[in-house]
Amino acid sequence: MYMATSCRLPIALVAFVLLAASAAASERTLDHANPPRTLTVEHAEILIDDRDGSPARGFLTIWNGTDTHAYLAAVRSETFASSTIMRTPFNSDDDAAEPASGPLVIPAHAELQMRKGGIHLLLADPASAIELSESERLMLIFDDGREVEVSAHLVQTSDLLTNHRHGEADRAAN
Repeated sequence: MYMATSCRLPIALVAFVLLAASAAASERTLDHANPPRTLTVEHAEILIDDRDGSPARGFLTIWNGTDTHAYLAAVRSETFASSTIMRTPFNSDDDAAEPASGPLVIPAHAELQMRKGGIHLLLADPASAIELSESERLMLIFDDGREVEVSAHLVQTSDLLTNHRHGEADRAAN
């Protein structure tokens, strides 16, 4: 009995370490020909557009290289008191966005790309004035309890947002 238990402990420990590593936020350019087998945030940007007085909007690109679906349940920010995952109905304009109902699925070996006119974050009620030279820390919370912290770049106009296409070089403009 002791031998069987002592053999299982290292296996369980290795599995736990691999699971913890799979929730890493790397914010690095991925090798799309050989993507990592982890949950990775490729891009994180917050659009702060003071011209029209609208709330800030966040855009993430999350690669799920694991063998199981991941479910993004919420995003928290220390700077913004309110953070809501929004979804724009198909064939609607960006003003028709509504809160997403339930966690967002990120299928295994696929990515979730947030963009204007689709899924995005609505970040409201900033605690203080936001300096564009800074980045903002966001905490991504998944329905299984995993939390991934990421640093989001602040941009002032939508033409400075990254245009990401999986497997291609990124370009400016969303």
